[in-house]
Amino acid sequence: MVETEPGRANKSAFCRACDDFKTWAKLQKGQKQESEKEKQDTQVSDVASTVTEVHSNCPLDKDELGRSTWGLLHTIAAYYPDNPSQETRDDVRIFFEKFAKLYPCRSCADHFR
Repeated sequence: MVETEPGRANKSAFCRACDDFKTWAKLQKGQKQESEKEKQDTQVSDVASTVTEVHSNCPLDKDELGRSTWGLLHTIAAYYPDNPSQETRDDVRIFFEKFAKLYPCRSCADHFR
């Protein structure tokens, strides 16, 4: 499979770690359009129900992931000692290496490297 963008198989593929929830909802709505007004009303209602259900059962989207990551990293920084031991420095270095390797959005992960 040829990747056109880091972390994605193709540009039209949705990735919750790279895209926000609103983008996903717009994609779903665009795929569900019908010519008949009655079908549209039913589908919009169905999509809204599905969106709520899927969103609550899914991993974080890019905005939620970003806010949570920001919170985690800034909390770690706030508790980081002024004069860390060599072991603490090594632990933080290893943490960032692994964090960047495992972070679900590849373009974001590159910023941690």
